[in-house]
Amino acid sequence: MFHLFLDIQLSQPNSTTDNGKESVVATCNQRLYLLAQLTKQGLGISALDLVFKAIVVNKILYALPVYFGYWTEGQRHMLQRVLHRASSRGFTPFYYDLNTLAKNAHYHLFKHSCRQAHCLYHLYSET
Repeated sequence: MFHLFLDIQLSQPNSTTDNGKESVVATCNQRLYLLAQLTKQGLGISALDLVFKAIVVNKILYALPVYFGYWTEGQRHMLQRVLHRASSRGFTPFYYDLNTLAKNAHYHLFKHSCRQAHCLYHLYSET
C-alpha cells in the first residue's frame, strides 16, 4: 500500500501537494483564529507559544521534508505569511522562517534515517 502511495506521489506531485498545501494553510489559519480566542480569554504568552508550537508549527512540520521541494515560491510564501501573522499577533515571541524550518526538517530526517533502526536505512547502500 505504501508503494502505491509513493507511486502516486511521484507521478502526480503537483496535484497532491497543492491540495496538501492548501489544507495546511487553511488549517493553520483556523488555528490562528483559535489562538486569537485564547488570547481574548487571557492566556499568557508562554502558554500561547506552547499551544502555537503544538497546533500550528507541528502541522507545518509534519510533512515539510516531503512537500517543500514541490511547492512554488508563491505557495511557500502563503505558509510564511501564516508564520508571520502568528508572530505579529503576539501568539509567539519568536519569528519562524519557513526556509529555516524546512532546512532543519530535512537535516533531522536525514540524520534519523542514517540510523540502522530507521525504516529508510535500507535505502543507503554501501557500494
